[in-house]
Amino acid sequence: MSKKKAISVTLGAMLLSGSLFSGLVYAKQHKPLDPIDRISQLKSSEDILNYKKEIEQINKELAEQVSLRSNSGDDVKITLTFSQFITESKLKEIVEKYDIKPKMVAARFNQEDGKKGTYFVAFEKAGEKEINRVAKKNEATFEGYIELVGDIPREQIDMLSSEEEVFLVDPTADKTLSENPKEKYAPGLFWKIEKHELVK
Repeated sequence: MSKKKAISVTLGAMLLSGSLFSGLVYAKQHKPLDPIDRISQLKSSEDILNYKKEIEQINKELAEQVSLRSNSGDDVKITLTFSQFITESKLKEIVEKYDIKPKMVAARFNQEDGKKGTYFVAFEKAGEKEINRVAKKNEATFEGYIELVGDIPREQIDMLSSEEEVFLVDPTADKTLSENPKEKYAPGLFWKIEKHELVK
């Protein structure tokens, strides 16, 4: 029997790659943010949890509108990493509850030989039909959704962070925090938190 191909990652141009950021000081107490550099340095569970703590403090300030720009109601560009595999119904529930304008979601698949793959799909195309198509094509099992990128009203960002299914709401690609002329999104953390046994 021929060896199965690993599930391809369809990423497109939505997520940050390379060094895009020269950094815009968010507030006097924060250093300029560079999501790519910061996330690449997360090598241990302690690193990840310290990063999480730092980002959660920033989210509180965003919710309080402590920023260099902005008026109430401005949307913030976020990358949402879930703390566990979540279902389609839970995904939609969170999106609706927090008025998220989703762009793409990441779905996790496992193959019989133990290989894992992440499939990125536009939110409006995500659903049982597309999931079944990818699973059949790759002879894989759908585990659940693990990440989402999109925009959220700044007053909702801190409340979203408190959801049990949420590991981190990362806004570091937002222009409030960094220069991002191509308007891409920060990388998600699910693979890192899985590696370091931080998934629920």
